[in-house]
Amino acid sequence: MEDLNPKIKCDKCGSENILSNYVFATTKVCGLEVDYLTCPVCAEKFVFLLKDKKQKAILKQLKALNHRVEVKHRLNKPLSSGLLKQLNQSFRESKDYQAGLRAEYLQAVTEQLNKSDFETNS
Repeated sequence: MEDLNPKIKCDKCGSENILSNYVFATTKVCGLEVDYLTCPVCAEKFVFLLKDKKQKAILKQLKALNHRVEVKHRLNKPLSSGLLKQLNQSFRESKDYQAGLRAEYLQAVTEQLNKSDFETNS
């Protein structure tokens, strides 16, 4: 069975902690909504998702497709190849778009988040 609370190692201080010990938060930086976690030992912040208007729309579409898949599973109905194709296409689009956002903004966002005087909105 997959571990739902894995240990992760902080890139800054090297401490290993279970995922649930990290603080998850969302804030606005550089005009983006930023989801990040904070190391419980050294307080370094690590970005895991950047969202602008387009990324939010892609994620909303993925959520709707996931819901359709869950409904089919609950009803014991087969998944159509079209639905699976849509789901895979949306997932790839989200992944590729996220890579572009990260390439463009990650360094600036991370620097802003880790400034000691930065205020966050959990």
